Amino acid sequence: MNKENKLLESLKSFHEMIIEINKSQGIDRNKKGYYYSSPFDLIIQEGRIFKSIKLTSNETIFINNVIERYEFNQGECFYNSQLICAFDKTNKIEYWEGFTDSFPVGIPVIHGFNVLNGKVIDVTLKIDGKPILGIYPNVKEYIGIKIPKEIVIDRFHNHPTSISFIDNLSDGFPLLKYKLDNTK
Repeated sequence: MNKENKLLESLKSFHEMIIEINKSQGIDRNKKGYYYSSPFDLIIQEGRIFKSIKLTSNETIFINNVIERYEFNQGECFYNSQLICAFDKTNKIEYWEGFTDSFPVGIPVIHGFNVLNGKVIDVTLKIDGKPILGIYPNVKEYIGIKIPKEIVIDRFHNHPTSISFIDNLSDGFPLLKYKLDNTK
């Protein structure tokens, strides 16, 4: 298995494990009106794998001007990234959800992050005390789907918390119910 497939292969393994656990408990989401059987299944089928790419100087200036306005807490990836997207008046910063690997262990972790011109912006998981701005170590990977900005804004206005969209148990996993129309 090459390095670029490591996170995807881990997701597939976790997905198989979830299917077996659900079967042992009599749960079959596909029979209950769900298109995807789990967040793992959604991301395996629809997710985009990102590569570490350096920001241009203009992108670096732009994103630093955005992130200096806020204080970000570790462990609050969904809130941090949704905040950046929701309040970006230029509509250049996208909100994505999926998985990254826990650095340096390599276990898939459900995660919210931003994307600017196809490059990962992660203000929550820091390396050497700095946010990830385009470039990250070759042992780290990101895979995810884009969440439309209007859904992110609706969450800010109508819900008390900024939780995961792809693993949203409290609303009955709405993103798992229908085939996602998402461009990778």
